[in-house]
Amino acid sequence: MQRAALLLLPLFVLACGRSEPPVTQAVHRLEFDPVQLDFGTVPIKGGRKMTVTVRNVGQGAVSVHVNPGDAPIEVEPYRFSLAPGQSMQLAIRFLPREQREYEGLIRFETGSREPPTLPFRGRGVERALQVEPAELDFGQVPIGSRASAVFTLESIADGDLDVRLGLRASNQFEVDTSPFVLGGRRTATLEVSFVPRLRGNHRAWLEISPCANCLPVRLTLTGTGVAPQLFVAPPEIRFESVPPGFTAHQEVLLRNDGTAPLRIEEVRLDPDFTLFELALDAEFPLELKPNETVRGEVRFGPPQFGTYHAELLVRTGADEIRVDVSGRSEGPLLVVDAPASQILPLGSRSSVAATIRNLGEEGEVDFASAKLIDAGGAFVLDAFAPVPAGNGWTLPLSLRAEEPGLHQATLRIETRLPFQPVLEAPLEFYVPQDGCELRFDPSDPIRLGIIDGDRTLKLDIEVRHEGEGECLIWDPRVEDGALTLVDNPVNGSRFLSPGESVVFRLRRSQSPYDVAQPAVQTRFVLSHTRAGGETEIPISFQQVNPFPIVFLEPIGFPDTPVGKESMWRVNVQLRPGYSLAFQSYSIVDDEGQFELSPVLVMNRPLIHNSQPPRVGLIPLYAFC
Repeated sequence: MQRAALLLLPLFVLACGRSEPPVTQAVHRLEFDPVQLDFGTVPIKGGRKMTVTVRNVGQGAVSVHVNPGDAPIEVEPYRFSLAPGQSMQLAIRFLPREQREYEGLIRFETGSREPPTLPFRGRGVERALQVEPAELDFGQVPIGSRASAVFTLESIADGDLDVRLGLRASNQFEVDTSPFVLGGRRTATLEVSFVPRLRGNHRAWLEISPCANCLPVRLTLTGTGVAPQLFVAPPEIRFESVPPGFTAHQEVLLRNDGTAPLRIEEVRLDPDFTLFELALDAEFPLELKPNETVRGEVRFGPPQFGTYHAELLVRTGADEIRVDVSGRSEGPLLVVDAPASQILPLGSRSSVAATIRNLGEEGEVDFASAKLIDAGGAFVLDAFAPVPAGNGWTLPLSLRAEEPGLHQATLRIETRLPFQPVLEAPLEFYVPQDGCELRFDPSDPIRLGIIDGDRTLKLDIEVRHEGEGECLIWDPRVEDGALTLVDNPVNGSRFLSPGESVVFRLRRSQSPYDVAQPAVQTRFVLSHTRAGGETEIPISFQQVNPFPIVFLEPIGFPDTPVGKESMWRVNVQLRPGYSLAFQSYSIVDDEGQFELSPVLVMNRPLIHNSQPPRVGLIPLYAFC
């Protein structure tokens, strides 16, 4: 160790005008250890302390005042006294105020003309610390978790640094900010953590100062807090005024609006046996990436009027969302009854009407328009919109049978109802070709005469098509209900091929006893496609009970060879009080084997009622 000594020259005090010998002052001398201070690199506004030992190696006591001048030097203590041989340690701090080199002398004033000095030097720098890396990016970290990283702090100063740390701008990062001492030219490894509590980007910085007032270095901290976030739309699913039999749809959207993957465990309706139906374009469980979407729909198809409720349940790994689902079935419910399909003769016209009925609740119904699609001129719309009629509406139409064949069209009615904007009904009618040549057996007129009221009258009428081409017959009927059509082979309508025949059976029930009913005049009517449209067969008879003639014995033919004929004479008796004339006609029985031959002459009395009962003969022939 270098030492320095200061020789204090003796001062001789001469007494003026006196003859005493001179007095010699005691000599003091200071030594410094070390003899020179090199503070090295020190941060601006920071400081470095060095310890210097000052020893009085002289023979006299000395009082010292330390004067650093303009140098950025602090000495403690800056005033002191030393007896001979005594020493003291001084704390000398270098506090640079600028970034530059410093060099000078620290003066120790003792009252002498040449005070002792202590050389020093040092360098002021703006930053005495280096951080590596200068920025820490933690990337995406799920909320609630922790990510940690380390950085290196290196001192570029020569002395110890009182390192102080301060976290600024965000509380999403964590670091130990306790101050510590970092030796000169040393390094330290520190840990910082990112603990996001909120979604989004986070930014902070860590200020690291080498001393209390020193210019800090900055470590930038960034990170993104991520978390799945389920978005369900719409927030409420509501169906309004859906009529029974109709199905309404509403779209459902599930989206991950978060920044981390989202696991959806299940999506269902609760309860799952309601009238609502869920359809999604994915299967669960499912992981949704950020911004990924699943779409689907909820359907509501009420079978009857009423109000219905359910919930859409979306369950994730950590939570569940419930969306209210409700639906009401109410309002008008319209149906269109198209006119029945008809068969019209060629060249004819017919007026029909479509009927619109409201099967639902009362409500305002506004029709926008009505039109025919693919009508082809065979259908004519007689009104532009339905007209009110009773509890519904009608739309009159005209049918024009100008061409043979099947004519079809669609009636389209547009409404302003949300679930029934369009009503449609099929229309059709058929026009056969004009080819009917019909023969009726028996032919008109049919006169049945007097009928036994004690028996049921049966009459068969055969209709045969003897023309070429198709012949359509329909609507067989007996006017005024005098006879009942009990066997109708047409059943609405029927096409007859050339040579084909059908048989219609008519019946008259028994009449009351002792009642002579008036003569009946009626008609059998059959519609067909021959020009003219209908054939009428007059039928006349009188039903009497009791019948004037009594059959005395049953008819019993003998065995008859095939191809031969046999005759049986029937014994009949005239009841008292009657006179009778027979009219000649033939009756064929059910199987066509028996025939009543005309053997009695009309208007020729056989038996007079004033005479005793007589027996007449009616020949019957059987053909095999």
